[in-house]
Amino acid sequence: MTKKIIFPLVLLFIFLIAGCGKENVSQKEQASVGNTEVKSKELVKVRYAQLSKAVLNIYIPFAAENGVFEKHGIDLEAINFDNGGPEALAAVASGQADMGSFGTPTLTGISKQIPYKLVASPLDREITFVLVATKDIKDVKDLKGKVIATGGVGSGPHQALLKILEANNIKKDEVIIQAAGDVNEEAILKAGQADAVITSEPLVTKLELEGVAHELVKAADVYGKYQHRYIFATNDFIKNKPEAVRSVLKAQQEAIKYAQDNKEELIKYAVKHLELDESLVRNFYDKSIPGWSTDLSIDTEAAKNAFNILKDLEEIDREFDPSDVSKWYDDRFLPN
Repeated sequence: MTKKIIFPLVLLFIFLIAGCGKENVSQKEQASVGNTEVKSKELVKVRYAQLSKAVLNIYIPFAAENGVFEKHGIDLEAINFDNGGPEALAAVASGQADMGSFGTPTLTGISKQIPYKLVASPLDREITFVLVATKDIKDVKDLKGKVIATGGVGSGPHQALLKILEANNIKKDEVIIQAAGDVNEEAILKAGQADAVITSEPLVTKLELEGVAHELVKAADVYGKYQHRYIFATNDFIKNKPEAVRSVLKAQQEAIKYAQDNKEELIKYAVKHLELDESLVRNFYDKSIPGWSTDLSIDTEAAKNAFNILKDLEEIDREFDPSDVSKWYDDRFLPN
């Protein structure tokens, strides 16, 4: 009678030990991401606004899909806005994003008192827009009376064109500006719908190699000391989830390094998701990746100059005063 009772108890004891062992192994497996131990805690969802997928921002979803943001406790939802900065800005103003990164429309939003602050810089701070034109256009002054396509009014490409025209003493009404979101610059030029467009690499190289267009001027050549792109966080997100802001920036910094260290995989990822020719993508990354910086701080003097340029372009109110940096930049969350 005693043996009948003890034997089942022994089996139950062995079963419980085995079960605990399996659970411990499972927990270790779940807590490891590529040899890196991560804390077993609930991920913080972050809605991250950015513009169309491009060679300069594709490293973010690339790193996210490889566990970089998850490692820092962040579930990053990248939200792309194909119609440019004004569309993205409207979405932020309506509460559709917690953080994000795009160009000088972020400064426009601050001047309009949309409740967010700049918190860091992405790897591409400088303005990258280039004015390219068909072969019969030899000089910027030849564009008088011609059609030029840009992004929507208030977008970075549209602002760049205005600045280029100003630098060449050409009035806005002396050219025909087609300003629209989600512009397919290549298709517009090939169809003869415009004589020039504002675009960026690697499309500039592609258009030149195909003989479709050639570079007239880089926007950076007429802007001077100027920071174009920023990372921001909404005031509510800063107030309610400050550690999440800090974690996103740490992950952002690591994402840049991860992309640099895994260039071949990044190239394959970009070719697949952007549907670009591999040689163009490779050429772009070969030139640009060595110059990528993991220093996320904002150049405040360059940002102030950007505010003033936007005033001159009548994109923001001339009464806005950017001299008090603390009103628009919160640097507390930068990685050490």
